[in-house]
Amino acid sequence: MPQFAFLDDLRKELASSFEYQELQDKIQNDLPETSQYTIAKNLILCKGRIWLPSDCSFIKLLLVEFHQTPTGGHLGVQKTLQRLQENFMWKSIREDTRAFMEGCTTCQATKYDNRKTAGLLCPLPIPARPWEGLSMDFILGLPTYKGHTCIFVVVDRFSKGLHLGMLPTKHTAHSVALLFMEMVGRLYGMTRSIVSDRDPLFISNFWRELFSLSGTKLRFSSSYHPQTDGKIEVASRVI
Repeated sequence: MPQFAFLDDLRKELASSFEYQELQDKIQNDLPETSQYTIAKNLILCKGRIWLPSDCSFIKLLLVEFHQTPTGGHLGVQKTLQRLQENFMWKSIREDTRAFMEGCTTCQATKYDNRKTAGLLCPLPIPARPWEGLSMDFILGLPTYKGHTCIFVVVDRFSKGLHLGMLPTKHTAHSVALLFMEMVGRLYGMTRSIVSDRDPLFISNFWRELFSLSGTKLRFSSSYHPQTDGKIEVASRVI
């Protein structure tokens, strides 16, 4: 059986909780609505699980322990909730678990939603031939290899083909443009449109002027239309 070292501190806090004392009195008076509750070692058990008042400070500690620790593993809402409900229960356990995970920085940064987008989609026009319309993005924060820590990803929106290039940590719009011409321009010529996010390099004056002279339209994605560069996001996850 698992042993929780904080039970002594929990008993001290429960002793000063009005909600706990009120429920304890009802259980001791054997009221009908408390038939599923029992008292054991100064703890209230509900169907064998430790009951906690809604304002208990240990709720935050439990959520961190069952979700953010290495043994918690940043699991989903249902799995984290299932593990919590094996030993504990409180009135808003489901709502608190969901709210805590929605505020977890690690989960928000690394996980994505696989559900279908609500409402009608507004897809971009399909290119007429390969390498006429491109999507591009960066994969950052990689281990150093020959002084490079970044991958420049270019995906063809028509054929889904891609080209990859290495960049150093401190790269500029000029170096990215040279790498783009070496990877794509020399093979397929200048493209008609490029879809990218609003990275400072992509919205710089040099980048805009370079492609305006070649007749290429720059299309920047926004948070209101996240499916704009969905192909590049999927490709980055695979890479």
